[in-house]
Order: sequence, then structure tokens, then C-alpha cells
Amino acid sequence: AVVSTQSTGVLINNAGVVFGSHLQDMTLTQIQHSLTVNLVSTLWTTKLFLPDMLRADQGHVVNVASMLGLMSLQGQVTDYCAGKAGAIHMLAQLRNQHMSTNVHFTAVCPWFVRTKLIAGIEEQTNPMEPADLVRTAIRGIRENKDVVMAPTSIRIICFLLKLAPLTIRDAFYRKKPDFSNFVGHKLSEKIQ
Repeated sequence: AVVSTQSTGVLINNAGVVFGSHLQDMTLTQIQHSLTVNLVSTLWTTKLFLPDMLRADQGHVVNVASMLGLMSLQGQVTDYCAGKAGAIHMLAQLRNQHMSTNVHFTAVCPWFVRTKLIAGIEEQTNPMEPADLVRTAIRGIRENKDVVMAPTSIRIICFLLKLAPLTIRDAFYRKKPDFSNFVGHKLSEKIQ
């Protein structure tokens, strides 16, 4: 979605798809579709709107990504994790390139949000409500944060996991949601 006024603009890239399959079981078409939706579309729309934002020396690009772009979990979400990691790091790079401007870049990284995207694993993931994510995201965008993690407690977990030895990280990931009942979004079934 694009919201703009005469002098400022906010581009919000909010698209996601996950197949719920192990990478080795996915077709090349499925992998390409997943990366196109989760990463390439954000590159395209940002390329389209960024030049005007830079000329006006104001604007904000927001990618709604995922905590799964920052940390991995067991299960069949490799395609999704790869695309969302790219969407996060793309904005980090743009932020570094344009830090002398008034154009800002924010990656919004929720844990799990109660949507059709997590069909089959809602009970295991303790998802947040979409309205809660929106409030957290808006606050982070207004404060020009580079990364907004939601809920806030996940930021602490992510930080501690980065410091922990591999054996502790492995133990943590083994206890996290089991994706064996994950169905993915229904659109994914049409793409072979």
C-alpha cells in the first residue's frame, strides 16, 4: 500500500507467502514465487518510489518482514525465512547508503500474527493480533527505528540467542513450534 501527501510519502511493502514445504520438496517455480512475493516485490516497489523520496529529501520505506528473517526455526519455512531476511537486510543497506538524507527505512519483524499465513500452527505459536502489530509498527515508524520487533519481548530473546553458544541455540530451536501441521496459505497450493 502507498500513502502519500504532496511532500512526503510512506511506502509500506506488506506481502508474504509461505508454502509450508521442505526445500527439497519444493519446485523451482514455488521457490521463485516465494522469493518474488517475499523479497523481489519489495525491491521493485522501493526502486519505483525511492527516487522521488530522495529528490524531495523525505519519505519512509517500510518492509513488513518477520522474526523468521532474523532467526530460524525448525520446520518447512526455509523459503519464507530467506525472502524475509533479504527484505530486512535490503533496508539496512539502503539506510546505510542514504543516512545523510531525510528518507527513512524500517523493517517490521513480528513473531507470528493471527492470519491465514499461519494456518495449522496457531495454537503452538501464540500469535499476536494484527491490531497490536499495527500499533507497534506505527510507533516504530514514527520514531524512525531501523527494525521494529513485535512483541517487544522477542527482541530480548533474539539478542540472547545471538550471544548463546550453538548448543543452547540448538536446544531453543528444538523446543520452538513444530511446523509438521503447517498448511501454508491456500494460494500456495495453486503454484506447482
